[in-house]
Amino acid sequence: MIESPRVSREVHVLLKWITGVGCALLCASSLHAGEVSQVRLSQTAIGTQAEITLSENADYAFIQLKDPSRLVVDFKGTTISPRVRVSEGTGVITTVRTGAPSADVARIVFDLSESVTPLNARVETRAGKRVLIFDLPGDDATGTTTTEVSATPPPEAMPTVKPAVPVVGIATGQPAPKPSDSPPPNTTPTLQAPVRTVADVAKRAAGRPLLIAIDAGHGGQDSGARGASGSVEKHITLAVAKKLAAQINATPGMRAYLTRDADFFIPLAQRYQKARAKKADMFVSVHADAFTSPSASGSSVFVLSRKGASSQAARWLADQENAADLVGGVRLKDKDNSLASVLLDLSQSATQRASEEIGGQVLRGLKDLGKTHKGEIERANFVVLRSPDVPSILVETAFISNPEEERRLLNPEYQEQLARAVLNGIHTYFKRQPPPGTQYASIYGDGRR
Repeated sequence: MIESPRVSREVHVLLKWITGVGCALLCASSLHAGEVSQVRLSQTAIGTQAEITLSENADYAFIQLKDPSRLVVDFKGTTISPRVRVSEGTGVITTVRTGAPSADVARIVFDLSESVTPLNARVETRAGKRVLIFDLPGDDATGTTTTEVSATPPPEAMPTVKPAVPVVGIATGQPAPKPSDSPPPNTTPTLQAPVRTVADVAKRAAGRPLLIAIDAGHGGQDSGARGASGSVEKHITLAVAKKLAAQINATPGMRAYLTRDADFFIPLAQRYQKARAKKADMFVSVHADAFTSPSASGSSVFVLSRKGASSQAARWLADQENAADLVGGVRLKDKDNSLASVLLDLSQSATQRASEEIGGQVLRGLKDLGKTHKGEIERANFVVLRSPDVPSILVETAFISNPEEERRLLNPEYQEQLARAVLNGIHTYFKRQPPPGTQYASIYGDGRR
């Protein structure tokens, strides 16, 4: 069929109009995209503090890389300002680089002198702008200077990160230029006393490190809950527990102990007894929640309740988790005759109060990550929380019975974020109330730092 000239002209005009609208929308999108305008580094009592200033809110993600050690911060829907100001490396941060793995993602790469975990991540509003702030405990502190770098530097390799969600392209960037070490003519360089970081204090402290016992729920013949796609709780809990242990071990003044580091079964009572035998400062049991309704969602933090569960769902969950011993052929009845009398007073003991305070801090950390199932800590009679002298919490990371949350739980990047949220809560509690004789007591003193 032959098109008439009139039809061809109308089609041509329509295509031009569509193209023009598309360009206008694209330009508008780029005009309203957020920008990173500054990356500032400074030294604090904790170590090196990073402040990243953005023109508006943006979703961000931390990605830790090894060999060499690097910390990557990605911001969605954000670009690097052409006049971005970036601090020279200081403390554990040797250099800072900027780039873009894709058109709508801004990337900041911190090259590190050692592997450390970011702590106390929070977002503040300053002069109408949003500032992401986090701390990196580390050594080799130096002075802080600020210099400008171009947002379109010549190509230089930056890390290609491979999270569960594919990242398009490879970012390029260059280290922030360092000022000359030579003093100006006819001047005498001023010698400054080195800044003591948390790593400095921890290395010289005579006290012991805090010991955090991490219990990966289920294991062996006890698979735990199953997700809609067939995922198994015992594998997810072990993955998160190992990531939490790695982050704790990278935090000066802390050390992790895993009740299990592979796929094997441990009776419930033995889990907290292992923590007691190691003289742990706290016990955290990691689980993936499940319920009869697939719509149930959100993270939860539980502490022990001798008097009963805080909700019907909590009671149902405790029954499911406590039944794990039956799978392993172990009687649920506690063989420690003294424990029953201890439990009578546990709700009013220092151990119970500490458990509730730690649980509250961990729940706050999880709220920063996303939705929580309840707005407060919950209570249930979990066997693994019955230690009479070790503060204990149980973290339900998300609902494996919820298809969307199951997908997130299987994402290694999200597992790292979960572990970091739990660590932030643990760190906040012990920073404020460091046990006497620990490195945390040497580092943070009376807890007001």
